Amino acid sequence: MTKITNINQIVQDDRFFIIAMDGPSGVGKGTQSAFWSVVYNLQTFDTGAAYRGITSYMLRNKIALPLAVEIAQMLFDTNKIAEYWQGAQIRSQEVVDYVATVAKIPGVRAVVEMRQHDFAIDAYNARDTLALPNGNKIGGVLVEGRNIGTDIFPDAIIKIYMDANAETKAWRRFNELRAQGIPADYEEILASMTERDNIDKNRCVGKMCVPTGAFFLDTSGLTRGQVLDVAMNYINPILNAKKLERTQR
Repeated sequence: MTKITNINQIVQDDRFFIIAMDGPSGVGKGTQSAFWSVVYNLQTFDTGAAYRGITSYMLRNKIALPLAVEIAQMLFDTNKIAEYWQGAQIRSQEVVDYVATVAKIPGVRAVVEMRQHDFAIDAYNARDTLALPNGNKIGGVLVEGRNIGTDIFPDAIIKIYMDANAETKAWRRFNELRAQGIPADYEEILASMTERDNIDKNRCVGKMCVPTGAFFLDTSGLTRGQVLDVAMNYINPILNAKKLERTQR
């Protein structure tokens, strides 16, 4: 099988699909990403974790902001990012407060965008040979972030923007941190998340907004199961139509 290197070839292949999941923190993206990956046989890329991993590394090693692009490149080139974009440290208030400053740097965003495209290409090329943890072949990729459907994969067959009211988002993050044994203050979290969202909605590069053609999913007042049901009711008809179109050719 000839390997592809152009992201546009993936978007145009109806045997493989991309889900672009966008929205702020605290809306349930991580939970739904885990659910959908099992239901639809997807590999997933957590963009927020990537930026927090870069930020965590810089803070831990006291690296100045002007070196952020170089550090981001190094972390991905050496795969050290895998050590820093998981675990409780990336959820610390120190990282949360600083990540927007790092994430708005155009050069850092360019590094991450390149890796997002590489991730999708690698998954596509491995779709017939690499099995997922459940034993199934890769059906596609899910990339979650804040500008995936607008800038990274604007032609994704499925684009979903998740949101919730500010209080719901803050309480969810508060409970998440408490469950991990991390000290948390609700008012501080509410203020921090509101500031981060405002920064991301108004930055010059990669601003957070509802992508054109995206399905808007308000998770306020919904359980995880209810959010999954709403999402599947939107996703399934699209995939079924795609499958039907393929069989009729």
